[in-house]
Amino acid sequence: MTLIDDPARRGRTMRDVPEESLMLTGDENIVDVDFTVLWRIKPDGVGDYLFNIQNPEGTVKAVAESAMREVVGRSNIQPILTGARTSNEQGVQDLMQRTLDSYGSGIQVTQVQMQKVDPPAQVIDSFRDVQARAPISSGCRTKPRPMPTASSPMQRDAPRKSCRSPKATSSRRRRGQGPKRALPEGL
Repeated sequence: MTLIDDPARRGRTMRDVPEESLMLTGDENIVDVDFTVLWRIKPDGVGDYLFNIQNPEGTVKAVAESAMREVVGRSNIQPILTGARTSNEQGVQDLMQRTLDSYGSGIQVTQVQMQKVDPPAQVIDSFRDVQARAPISSGCRTKPRPMPTASSPMQRDAPRKSCRSPKATSSRRRRGQGPKRALPEGL
């Protein structure tokens, strides 16, 4: 998010900037994170706020983005998307506060709120499709095939149990992602 001066509204407004909101997780996935930081000047930190930092809003923004990238970078994607928001928000707030205190900024971070956490817009439909098709405790596990013996040559051609539904397989083939076929020579 970027702060933009908006004279028509007599204040500042936020604009989504993908370069700032796309972050790499610890398990090498990319997430799109929008978040808000609430802060105020400490009652005894007015002098620090006025004289120790030149651009307080820009400093808070840079520290917030850096802290969020660090916390997201240490986490896997699944907890970030589901239930670990509170711990991530608290981790960002603590890291921000330590950093701002080390600057002598006179700023108190009161709250960090993760607004939206999703996979990038370019892949969100595919991500949700994969999540919907994932087997949930179905007990499907691939077992190694027994080695064929001379007495049981048909064993190697026996079908294996599959966790994939027929619908998923046929939709993948419809999109042209089915098995590759060899072309006749000369083409």
